[in-house]
Amino acid sequence: MLRPADNLRAGQVELSGGAAFNSLPEAVFVGQANVGITDWLELGGQYEIYSAVGWTRFGLLNTDNHGIAVALTVGGGAAQIWDSLNTDEWSDFEGAVFGGVTLGRHFGVIEPYVGYRIFYFPGLETTIQTIKGGLRFTGWETVFLGVEGGATVHHALLTLGEGALVVGLKLGGG
Repeated sequence: MLRPADNLRAGQVELSGGAAFNSLPEAVFVGQANVGITDWLELGGQYEIYSAVGWTRFGLLNTDNHGIAVALTVGGGAAQIWDSLNTDEWSDFEGAVFGGVTLGRHFGVIEPYVGYRIFYFPGLETTIQTIKGGLRFTGWETVFLGVEGGATVHHALLTLGEGALVVGLKLGGG
């Protein structure tokens, strides 16, 4: 799951969970937590059955001051991926590093966004790339609902369609 491009404000905490679907077909639970350290710096983490990752996110631009939001994310963790496209065998959990960018803006209670991430697995000498778009509805004081969709490219040639339905809470801060 991605987050919209506007960073959390200092002291805000966001907890979210949802069901992620792909074209294999399968569905898995995804849980995520984020905290605003400053208005431009955020720490976060995510767990799902195939991965556990953490990140630092830098809010380069925000909707209120610039008309568009841009966030840069760098992180790392571990994930389990297919060893080979020729088998159903999965790798052991392997270390990964990643980077990405998210663009978007909020229009009142609607937050559209699009993001790109690239994961590098040094032990497997391979990458996974994702591009996703999403829409959040934030019409309640602390609760939000979201939908996300996109594609993930494994081993430079296997493309999986992906989607997620998300519900979450935004607490504290401004």
